[in-house]
Amino acid sequence: MVVSMLLMSCNGHYYTEKQSKALSVSTYAAKDSFDLGRMDLADPYLNQICDIVTPPSIRDRIKIEAIVVNNQKKLLVPARYKNQSVLVVGSDEYNALIKTKSFAKQLQNDNKNLENQVIQVNIQLENQTKVTNQMILDLAKKDKTIKSQLHELWLKNGIIAFLLLICGLKYLKFL
Repeated sequence: MVVSMLLMSCNGHYYTEKQSKALSVSTYAAKDSFDLGRMDLADPYLNQICDIVTPPSIRDRIKIEAIVVNNQKKLLVPARYKNQSVLVVGSDEYNALIKTKSFAKQLQNDNKNLENQVIQVNIQLENQTKVTNQMILDLAKKDKTIKSQLHELWLKNGIIAFLLLICGLKYLKFL
């Protein structure tokens, strides 16, 4: 009995670690992308994180507003990017760099990693859906079992009360 309880608790811990793997991988991929100035990768990884995590309520969500100067949105980056140039995806410079073998290969590897992580996140979301559905089914089954047991308890208590009533009446008759 004790061994089975220990095994069940270990399985729950293992499940939790497996469940959070996709979230952990996407979180650190987004952080690493941001730290290395790869905003083109940080954005999709952050979107994956948002797919996995339950969003906060509107009341709890931190409000972020864009910086607008002269009716034009400004992109703010941390000071550590000060001496780096900006390469906009789809620009002429970007399109010229795609033609170079090393840059194209790096983008191909990055996209392959991103696609693999998208698959892992989708698997995680499917697993979460299955687990949620199973929890709902288990709760419904437990609710039905509890109602059945409660009904049985009421019947038994009714029978006991009826027997006590009969015994009480017989006792009063003998007095």
